[in-house]
Amino acid sequence: MAVVHIEDNARWTIPYYYINLQKSNTDITSHHTETGLHRNEVKVGDKVGFLDRNNMELYGDVIRLNPKTVTINCRDMQWRVAYCFLFKIISPDIDALPSSIKEG
Repeated sequence: MAVVHIEDNARWTIPYYYINLQKSNTDITSHHTETGLHRNEVKVGDKVGFLDRNNMELYGDVIRLNPKTVTINCRDMQWRVAYCFLFKIISPDIDALPSSIKEG
């Protein structure tokens, strides 16, 4: 298809499928549909959790970051878990809790 620019009469030959006749949204967007954490959200020493194969929640400390997995020390065992299965553990500061809760 031949196209002529109105202002300077420049001519282009472009394929027909380049023309957006329906004015559809053609923006390229990133659809972050993954669950879990991204590699940049985890560091060594973080407390994380995951579900094992029996859907039991396990918690532990990150001891190593690998390109596709995280090594976690959990219950005196080491687990290699993909980032997409992890969730952050947010634990309260034990010193900020009232003494009645700490002892109970």
